[in-house]
Amino acid sequence: MESGIVKDSYFQLFGSSPDWTVRAPGRINLIGEHIDYYGGYVMPAAIDRCTELQIGPGTASKAMLYSRKYGELVSFDKDPVPSSHWSAYPDMALQILRESGYETAPFRLWIGSDLPAGAGLASSAALLCGFITALNRFNGWSLPASKIAYLAQAAEHRLGTPCGLMDQYACLFGKKDTFLLMDCGDLTIKYIPVDLRQYELILVNTLVHHQLNDGGFARRRKEGEGALESLKSYFSKTGTYRDFNLDELDEIPVLTDTEARRARHAISEHRRVLRFAERVGEGDWEGAGQCMYETHASLRDDYEVSCAEADFIVEVSRATGAAGARIMGGGFGGCVLCLVDKEKKTFILNQVVEGYVEKFRIAPEVIEVKLGELEISGSE
Repeated sequence: MESGIVKDSYFQLFGSSPDWTVRAPGRINLIGEHIDYYGGYVMPAAIDRCTELQIGPGTASKAMLYSRKYGELVSFDKDPVPSSHWSAYPDMALQILRESGYETAPFRLWIGSDLPAGAGLASSAALLCGFITALNRFNGWSLPASKIAYLAQAAEHRLGTPCGLMDQYACLFGKKDTFLLMDCGDLTIKYIPVDLRQYELILVNTLVHHQLNDGGFARRRKEGEGALESLKSYFSKTGTYRDFNLDELDEIPVLTDTEARRARHAISEHRRVLRFAERVGEGDWEGAGQCMYETHASLRDDYEVSCAEADFIVEVSRATGAAGARIMGGGFGGCVLCLVDKEKKTFILNQVVEGYVEKFRIAPEVIEVKLGELEISGSE
């Protein structure tokens, strides 16, 4: 491994042009948090921030990967890659591809990104989906996008994050100016054209870094799955949280307080997603924003994945007139997604940033996003 190398393109690094360039987008999730792995409804959207991967043929039998962010050039060999290193993600993807019968030709890869890691924008999914997509084109494998999503998810799972498929599907199937209403039960997608009119989507990064493979995510998923099995057993029903209501949850005596709160979030969040979709279809952005506030309260109180910094941003956003705001992504830090009227944007953001600096002694990062999509260019 070589460090301290700063090269802004494949050509600068390797002296030749890449065969393929893939721009894999990050994603926001408007609503439907921590229910994709329960087979629920979610509403993500791909954004214009992305991980860019440029790939071309290698000159040796082993792969060479370069990260612009870390200034490191890595050569994969038989030695295992530490799970904490950025290259653990492509290394795991290569291992899973080999197990699935896909052996890549030698390659060289340049990776650059404007997605902040640990901010809840699915940077790892963008890296994995982009990497497998680049290999797919480079090797002529003809893997469908759905297969790429499953392979990327498998890599996340082996690295300790038991995620659903929302992030991968948003990256691979997202379209500009469109939300995806995704049914994680059967993996069908309904595209919802979006006209935000006088509203904008703003991300406020708490700069509290989350690490989803540290056990907190897995523990909550286990608690939620345990509560679901208890509900199915008690009421002699099958299905997912979508098949239960809050009245049934109140009736069951065998859940612990923690299990009941995890279940309450999952049941109520399913219904909020559908209500949010109705509000968007009606052009009622204030109503959609209210759903976002309700989701934040549920994530804070029932699923317990918020943090003081995110709660503060949401509280100030609401007090200063934002249509909606909520912690986004896996939680434990990362970004707050705000829906704001353009005429109020400057005032709201000034109040959020100034208050945040005063309280936490650090300025949050404000990220304006537009909706985007996967882009692939190169040899045909």
